[in-house]
Amino acid sequence: MTANPPAARPDAAGEADAAPPAFGLATVFVLPGGEPAEGVPVVFQDADGEVLGEQLTDADGRAAFEIGRDSMVTLALWDQLHTVAAVQPEEVVRLWSPPNNFASPVVGQVRMAGRPVAGAVEYWIALGCEPLRGSASISPSSFITLREDCLAGDGTFDAVVLAIDSDNRPIRFAYRTDVTPDLDGTTRVPIEWESDVSTVELSYAGDPSGVRQFFGEIGAQRKGLSFASDSAASEDGSPVTVRHLAGFADSVRVRVAVGWVDGYSDIVQSIPTPLPGSFPVTDGDLAPMLSVGSVDLSVPERPVASWSGDTAAVDGLHIQLALQESNTGESKVWFAVVPPGTTEFRFPALSDALAPLGPDGYSIVYERFAWVAAMTADFAEGYSEFRDRYLLGYWDSYHPDGEPTYSAAHSSTDLHDREAERPGRGQRRRGAGMTPTR
Repeated sequence: MTANPPAARPDAAGEADAAPPAFGLATVFVLPGGEPAEGVPVVFQDADGEVLGEQLTDADGRAAFEIGRDSMVTLALWDQLHTVAAVQPEEVVRLWSPPNNFASPVVGQVRMAGRPVAGAVEYWIALGCEPLRGSASISPSSFITLREDCLAGDGTFDAVVLAIDSDNRPIRFAYRTDVTPDLDGTTRVPIEWESDVSTVELSYAGDPSGVRQFFGEIGAQRKGLSFASDSAASEDGSPVTVRHLAGFADSVRVRVAVGWVDGYSDIVQSIPTPLPGSFPVTDGDLAPMLSVGSVDLSVPERPVASWSGDTAAVDGLHIQLALQESNTGESKVWFAVVPPGTTEFRFPALSDALAPLGPDGYSIVYERFAWVAAMTADFAEGYSEFRDRYLLGYWDSYHPDGEPTYSAAHSSTDLHDREAERPGRGQRRRGAGMTPTR
């Protein structure tokens, strides 16, 4: 089950409309996987991105420093840089991601067996807390690991088996709910194929001009866990038909994405079952579209990303700056979360400890993985909550526990190297360099 980040300060809502003090202590908690990370260097920068100081997180994952208004915080995790902009004095920033289910204790195995299905080339087993387990046959040797996180509060679990055709799509499914694990550690579940999968039409009801691709996906959810999903796409924006597990899921995760020349917009919604026969999405459901942006590396240690689009009403924006070193081929990634309405962001200066992870004179933009995205969600109350939930994870995953419905919209566009065609681009500015390679 998706966990929640630590709660915000009780008085945070009351202070939302008040101007922040000119100076004050900013506190950062670094909580990857929901656990405190000790010894992580956290760099505090002022509003212009200049370094104010650096602190190592303590045993609680906490670092604190005196800052002014609209300051920044930068840290490194997993050899990647993460920056949060518009941090105010006396604020508490919680950089959090969900617990890793694969660290959950193993409590046994689930073995499932049944008759083969005509037209099936593979069978997938799902418990909602493990990756799907594929098998060429559905026999007593077909099993999947049962972890503690698979179990409901009463100690039972749910299991699904899908028969998959040659197009890699489900054609029939079977399920068992509220199964009690056997005491010997191996739970044997006989399979009786329930029915054919159901279908729903996903469509884009907005202006079709300029649409280059349309994508739809539906994933089955039960008791807060995600099971199997099915997807389909069209190249001309026409509707797609997606299959789902009617009768098993208590809610479904619906994702619809519309691709244009400059980028794409998508919306993710969790809605209770039963589903209607069609699911149209309008322009009003989507986040504002962004125009293709660029990155200026004329000062390589302080890249400037810029783009255009009306993002005043979103909860925040996320930047992924992917770089490649032209002399070594090494890849570097720098993430940043910036407030609504931003159309240009200059990445901050780094401390000596973090500088090796940042760009230098050899850096060129790895354009396939450089982008900016604008996001809004009904489970994020403005920028402060958005940045806490988003930075270390996936924007559409952090819905509150126990709430079967939520909605999150997202739009994205690429960032291109503004000076990629200039002679000498990507060469070190001191001494001889190398010609950049892509």
